[in-house]
Amino acid sequence: MHNCLRILEICHHIFGFLVVDFIEICAVRYNDVARLARTCKAFKDPALDVLWRTQSSLSPLAMCLPAHLWAIEVDRGISVLHLLQEPSHEDWLSLKRYSRRIRAFDRNTLYLTQVSKNTLHTFFSTSLSHELFSSLHTLNANVLCGELNPIPSLDHIRLPQLVYLRTITLPHHVDILPSSLRELIHLQYLCNLTVTLPDGFDVNDRSDVGIYPSAQPILPSLQHLSVLATSLKRCFSLLSSITSYQLRSVEVCHRWPATQSDLYTLFQEIERIHERSPNFYTLSVRCSSARTELTSFDLPQSTLTPLLACRRLRVLKLDSIGTLNIGDAFITQVTLAWPDIEALYLEGFQRSKACVTLEGIRELLRGCRQLSSLCMAINTRILPEEDPGVRSLSLKKLRIIPSCMGDWSAIDRYLRILAPRLESLRLK
Repeated sequence: MHNCLRILEICHHIFGFLVVDFIEICAVRYNDVARLARTCKAFKDPALDVLWRTQSSLSPLAMCLPAHLWAIEVDRGISVLHLLQEPSHEDWLSLKRYSRRIRAFDRNTLYLTQVSKNTLHTFFSTSLSHELFSSLHTLNANVLCGELNPIPSLDHIRLPQLVYLRTITLPHHVDILPSSLRELIHLQYLCNLTVTLPDGFDVNDRSDVGIYPSAQPILPSLQHLSVLATSLKRCFSLLSSITSYQLRSVEVCHRWPATQSDLYTLFQEIERIHERSPNFYTLSVRCSSARTELTSFDLPQSTLTPLLACRRLRVLKLDSIGTLNIGDAFITQVTLAWPDIEALYLEGFQRSKACVTLEGIRELLRGCRQLSSLCMAINTRILPEEDPGVRSLSLKKLRIIPSCMGDWSAIDRYLRILAPRLESLRLK
């Protein structure tokens, strides 16, 4: 065997190319790497590292326990692994040779047996969870929950002990207790968090101050935050408490319509985040409730003023946040404030009379040369004269919220001349 193959890092790269988690044919390559692991001692460790690094279920690990501790049953046509009894201390320790290699619980191309919710609780509730998963950096609970028996709560799962977690994704049906979330947000290395805020959650609640002192920073390494909340107000305490200087994006989805005051408070908080985080570039705010159709209020341009101070914005998506009262004058401000904007979605509750004209859109494309995706209400009744000096080579997707409509064929022709690389043009 060539001496270079005795270098672990080289073997890791070679086997890593064989197994790529998002390519379907890799299910066959897993078998190839498993055979390589049996070839010689030099291949064993790097091959096992690659095979175990991303798991979409706990079942392979559970099957490494003694056979009398687990069983597989079929529930509604789906195989589910159950633990028959609590593993002993020695049984848990025997798993470390495999579990320490797991770096992510996330989607891959293998179709693995699911585990029951009790089995999931048992694995993450053991006092040895931090030893079992010492290398874990990504935890996607959407994958671990499976199709059956979603996790009812996270009150016993010991996430805070997994101190090196970088990414946590908790599905909306997971009922995480406020106290558990307060523990979770003190993870010092967490970069990506997707979570549903529980009712009654308050960052400033000091009932568990003995566990995490108030002086300990909250989410100091966070880069991406995605939050689902009952109302927009529930997000404020979390956003205002984040200490990270590396925050890049914030996505907020709220079920109940927000007031103008709530939106203005949110945008002020985003302005403060932008001042603190030099790489902040994405904001998405969306109301998911069907009740938005019953709620109507004008959202004055002044409500958006704090966002105009966020000069580095690349992506802004505001969906169902009110009836936007903006016009060509606001578009002029946009071109000055966000010259590097790449995606701009300004969508209100209702299809009210739009004040942004096609001439305003032309000026937007003139000033924002990187804009590739745009959605807003546009008054298309009047076609401006063609300006040969204005051509957007970046705009590829345009959705028009219909208001005052002119001849659609003429509008289509004008816009495709204005943006010759347009791939998608449609009415919403």
